[in-house]
Amino acid sequence: MLITLMNCVLSSLIAAKGYPVPPDGKTQSVSPQGTRVFGYPSPQGIIPQQGTHKVRQIFFMQLADKSKPYYAQHSVLSRFITLNDRMDSLYYDATQDKLPHELYNLSFAVGVIPEVHVFAREVWKEIR
Repeated sequence: MLITLMNCVLSSLIAAKGYPVPPDGKTQSVSPQGTRVFGYPSPQGIIPQQGTHKVRQIFFMQLADKSKPYYAQHSVLSRFITLNDRMDSLYYDATQDKLPHELYNLSFAVGVIPEVHVFAREVWKEIR
């Protein structure tokens, strides 16, 4: 749930800034070398096709106002909640034979949840 909230917050900022939220918005263009490239149009050009979680992160970093508190909050949360954490919280880990709730202890969630809520409130102030 925690990771879903983070992704929803990222998605809300992307949508509020007028961009389709990945996986929506994927386009095809031609590279300077003449090959077809799939990606997502963004303020800083095409984001090459990658996983939608990564594309949302890139979009967020391009669209976020670096002077606002939510930007710093996102930077801190990104240090604590890594890509592996985001993926592990969504899927069964076959290598360790563990379900998502078995991978993280309660103190991790208790420590991070209030920070995610602060982040969500700060983004909400920006987009409303």
